[in-house]
Amino acid sequence: MNNEARNFRKPKRGVSLYSYAGEFGVTMTLEDMFAEMNDIGARGLEILANSHIEGYPNPSKEWKIGID
Repeated sequence: MNNEARNFRKPKRGVSLYSYAGEFGVTMTLEDMFAEMNDIGARGLEILANSHIEGYPNPSKEWKIGID
């Protein structure tokens, strides 16, 4: 089995933004949380839309542009 196939089978670390509930908007921005997740090697994330997307379920145009 080649390395690519082995890596495909390994579990990937992911983070739920719920883990940052106490920090979001107080000591960390959404971008700060993404940077920290990247630093720890997370390759997946769960966003709680009603908590982390400003204006959910109708986010502003500025918010949508920021994720492009």
